[in-house]
Amino acid sequence: MANPFSPIASADARQAAATAFAATGHVRLAPVLPGETADALHRWLHDEADFARVLNQGDKVWDLDAKARAALDPERQLALVDAVHAQAREGFQFLFDRCGSRKIRPSAPRATRPWIG
Repeated sequence: MANPFSPIASADARQAAATAFAATGHVRLAPVLPGETADALHRWLHDEADFARVLNQGDKVWDLDAKARAALDPERQLALVDAVHAQAREGFQFLFDRCGSRKIRPSAPRATRPWIG
């Protein structure tokens, strides 16, 4: 089976994109994935993927999964954002969303994830 993440753009289009990126520092590639693959990836990211919001508090790192984020009422969510901003004004702070689990666990069979070659 061919790798569904193989680029569908021609070699000339990829070279033109590389040249544009070297000149301007950015490039837009479209389409990157075949439509069926893009749809399958979108469904997985929307319906199945395990996202966590990751942030630090000093040397501690916090992973807030969907359940933890849902447990925060709007006031607590706002307080968390305010605390992150306050930390960033005085020191190092990161805040990002991560897809996937840090825990090692059995994953779905490759056959159920058609975008993996």
